[in-house]
Amino acid sequence: MSPADYTFLCEFLEKRSGLVLNDGKQYLVEARLLPLAQSSNLKDISELVRDLRSGRNAVLATSVIEEMTTNKARSSDLVSGSIDWARGLLHRHDVVGSHT
Repeated sequence: MSPADYTFLCEFLEKRSGLVLNDGKQYLVEARLLPLAQSSNLKDISELVRDLRSGRNAVLATSVIEEMTTNKARSSDLVSGSIDWARGLLHRHDVVGSHT
């Protein structure tokens, strides 16, 4: 997935669903949207983005949002999410602790 495609998807998802993807989540986007692209008879995510940009496929747009906002218990997502949570907790502790 190109950086431009990832940027478009991040902006699309935030505008349409409120989902904010942090940097470094390209793997998650690819893992969730490549199967959707293929099941929609699209070659890859670039073709999926092209269709989203056109605005002519409301069903695809809805499917992308549902795929990205559905809470799926994938072990790799859970591990990544736990690590992100722990980093945030440590950061908050460092910020608060540095002022005492």
